Amino acid sequence: MLAKLKILLLLPLFLGLSCQKETKPISQKNNSKAHILFEKGKKTDDISQKLDFYRQASKEVKVSDTILPYILDHQIYYSIYIKEYDSAFFFANKMRNLAQKNKDTLLIAQSYYRKARTFLSKKQFDNVLENMYKAQQYYLLGGDSIKAGKRLVEVAIAQERLGDLAGSQQNNTKALELLQYTKDSAFLVSLYNSLAITYRRLGDREEALKEFQNALDHATASKEKVTILNNIALIHADLKEYEKALNIWQEISKIPAKDSINWARAKENHLFYKWLSNGIREIDSLKIIAKKREAWKDYSGLLASYAHLTSIYSKEKSPLAKVYAEKLLDASKKAKSDDDRLLALDHLVDLSEGNSSKSYAQDYIKLSGSLKKARINAKNLFAKIKYDEEQKLAEINNLQELSAAQKLDLLQQKNQKLVAIFVIILLILLGVGIYIFLQQRYKREKLNERYKTEKQLAKKVHDELANDVYQIMSQLQEQKNDGILDKLENVYRRTRDISRENAAIRTNENYKDDLFYMISKTGGNHIKLIMNGFSAINWDLIKEPQKIVIYRALQELLVNTRKHSRASSLIISFIKEGKFIEIIYRDNGIGFETSALKKTSGLANTENRIKDIGGSFTFETEPDAGFSAKIKIPS
Repeated sequence: MLAKLKILLLLPLFLGLSCQKETKPISQKNNSKAHILFEKGKKTDDISQKLDFYRQASKEVKVSDTILPYILDHQIYYSIYIKEYDSAFFFANKMRNLAQKNKDTLLIAQSYYRKARTFLSKKQFDNVLENMYKAQQYYLLGGDSIKAGKRLVEVAIAQERLGDLAGSQQNNTKALELLQYTKDSAFLVSLYNSLAITYRRLGDREEALKEFQNALDHATASKEKVTILNNIALIHADLKEYEKALNIWQEISKIPAKDSINWARAKENHLFYKWLSNGIREIDSLKIIAKKREAWKDYSGLLASYAHLTSIYSKEKSPLAKVYAEKLLDASKKAKSDDDRLLALDHLVDLSEGNSSKSYAQDYIKLSGSLKKARINAKNLFAKIKYDEEQKLAEINNLQELSAAQKLDLLQQKNQKLVAIFVIILLILLGVGIYIFLQQRYKREKLNERYKTEKQLAKKVHDELANDVYQIMSQLQEQKNDGILDKLENVYRRTRDISRENAAIRTNENYKDDLFYMISKTGGNHIKLIMNGFSAINWDLIKEPQKIVIYRALQELLVNTRKHSRASSLIISFIKEGKFIEIIYRDNGIGFETSALKKTSGLANTENRIKDIGGSFTFETEPDAGFSAKIKIPS
């Protein structure tokens, strides 16, 4: 019976090493409301406030946000912490649904892991086994061998708790291969502990000592060292090497006791085996430790205390033996520890009489048979879980291979379509390009033809009509007919103006000076002219068609101003805006009705000229409100 007791004392210690909170990944920094709430939750120490912040964050977060899995993970962890298991399951399922929707294999693995941890808190080890194994398989599928190895250690722990010792050893050996490159010493300690415990329970204490020594070599924290040394001492006690065991416990007492629970466990074992080896009885110290364990709510430790006190009082044939055996039975039922319950019944069979002893014996036989059956079922359970999961993953792999082939076929079809679309688009673009080129060439030819016609007309007016008028004027001057002379002089001046307005434009380096001279003279001497930004324009960089259009457009506007506006001032501003030249034209004349002004052929021609080279022409005018125009020419 003592051998059974010693095994039971090790299990809670060893489970504690593997049930650590994993470090959470840090999400990318952002200023979203959900992220701010999440960070507040992480910083507060109050668990209810943490969960409230996480709840608010989950309301603000979008399904596509990368922070959502972290929020869910924290909600699961702290729901387990405060024993709100239904909430933990809800968030774990939500995480799995999100992961499946996003086809995130590693997040699926994390959801199964958190679900397994929830079952672990409820001591439902068959469900722990199933979900932890699924987590391990998905971590392998996702390529994270380290986490796969950690989960396999926890599978082995669950198997050991369910009595499948051979299966536990097998999975711990596989986990060792996966964790050979890990820097997480805590899981290596847990793994070697697990192997050692299964060897001890199978009766191979020499191998158990080797594995406990491996665990000690990887231990860094004093808590880990106390636990492992305590386990090694218990192995020596199993082998009746009490002096070695007592010396180890004496060494443990010198280690700083940061972890009171582990230190108390080692201290109690020391006191119990001191009594067992040489009869030194320190019953009061054992009772003090039991009371501390009650205060700490260390239920696994209490079971050990009640078992030790029962053994001591049984040997002394004290009535208190039955009292503590009953306490052990009651505590084992509450803790759902069938092994401790079996130990308590074994004691009570010996400590009771008559029908009471018979009843305890029947319960012992029934429970013992039930445990043997459960351990056989545990082996079958893992085999079934493993088979089902491997079949499922095989189906996933087959589907992925099929999907990959289908995707390749679809990709080829898509590529063919894309090539065809590309060729069509290329032909369309080529056609559009040719059309635009021909249109531009036509416009250039049209502009050149118009400009050529204007020059020819100007030359003809100057060379023929103006000269003829001038000769007639000379003849009439001799006859001194002043009335006719005045009329002919007016005709001559108008003919000369038409000739100048349509004369050839020099677009070479003289263009700037010619344009400035034309602007200065065409408006008339009675109008005050202000020009802004003229010198800031690099006129040498402007193409010939644009130069001609600018010249003719301003010429037309200036003639209109001189003839019709009655303006006293005129402002012309030149502005370089990116790839365009903007010309702002404003006078303070009498203005016109817009509808009437649009009918004038001069402005219509000006607008057409500007549009032909891709520019724009807008104007505003009202009676008694002056005239303003905006010309935009691509440079």
